[in-house]
Amino acid sequence: MPFIPPEQLARAREMDLLTYLRCCEPEELVSAGGNTYATRSHDSLKISNGKWYWWSHGVGGSNALDYLTTVRELPLPDAVQRVLSAAGAPVAEVPRSKAHTTKGFSLPPKHADNRRVFSYLHGRGIDPEIINHCIKRGLLYESAQHHNCVFVGFAGDRPAYAMQRGTLQDKRFVGEVAGSDKRYSFAVPTTPGDSTTLCIFESAIDALSYVVRAVGRKIAKAHRAKQTPHGKQTVKKLMAHGTSTNSLELSGDTKLFDRVARKWNVDYAFYQTEPGKYLLFFKSGQADAMTACFSEYSRKVLDKAKSRQPTIPEQMKQAEQQLAKEKPQKEHIKEAVHGDR
Repeated sequence: MPFIPPEQLARAREMDLLTYLRCCEPEELVSAGGNTYATRSHDSLKISNGKWYWWSHGVGGSNALDYLTTVRELPLPDAVQRVLSAAGAPVAEVPRSKAHTTKGFSLPPKHADNRRVFSYLHGRGIDPEIINHCIKRGLLYESAQHHNCVFVGFAGDRPAYAMQRGTLQDKRFVGEVAGSDKRYSFAVPTTPGDSTTLCIFESAIDALSYVVRAVGRKIAKAHRAKQTPHGKQTVKKLMAHGTSTNSLELSGDTKLFDRVARKWNVDYAFYQTEPGKYLLFFKSGQADAMTACFSEYSRKVLDKAKSRQPTIPEQMKQAEQQLAKEKPQKEHIKEAVHGDR
């Protein structure tokens, strides 16, 4: 790659994307309201407050150089040269969007029902309960004229924003209602204290899709919490089953007992009384199964002890110990014999 002097690279990084497009590609700029702009080639690429973000690709930057190398995929030397060439070009004004004039805000008339909106959103994977939740709270309805989905944002109790999305599969339509205030865009409120995280999305449907996943996780978590644990567990959880329990003493290998207990499908808990010794708690209603389980465990412990053959070093050590015991006895017998003579 050709060498780029550091001072040229630093100067190129100073130009923001909005200034560059006004200088070199004013036809590419589209006003999205207020101080926000989009590009004609990529409607999900938004420019605001000196930065840009390409929502459909999840990438962004803070200057024109980032845009040219990331979105336009220009080599860095070419991108630097293009930005520096634009530094002295005249700046063109971009006409404001008509949707953001001083015209007063009013919601589109409602249709008698919401069947088409319900069908469209359900087809997009939104859960019916979430759709009904939004409709009942006035966050969503079906427009009378075009049967669009109307997503409503509130400033307190007053509607201040509305985004429409077409429900026809062959015609894509997305647009804000004239006079909408972006400060109060569509939002799905949560119960106070239920969440400490604010999630921001490119569209209302993206937000609802996230709610579907979040609610699903919450329901699954609540379901797991209500499930009665089985098998090995803590004494506290076993006592929380609400049934009477028995206990017996166990010494030895608890892992071996765990393997046997899984076969008998019993609920139990260990309480260690001292190293290597435990109290085994189990449900009184499972006494027969636990008796059979404990019997099998005891047999496995005995079989394990019998099957363990001493190693050769251990056998030699045992032989030495045995000889050491026998030698004093023989000398004692000899002394006794000499004494009798």
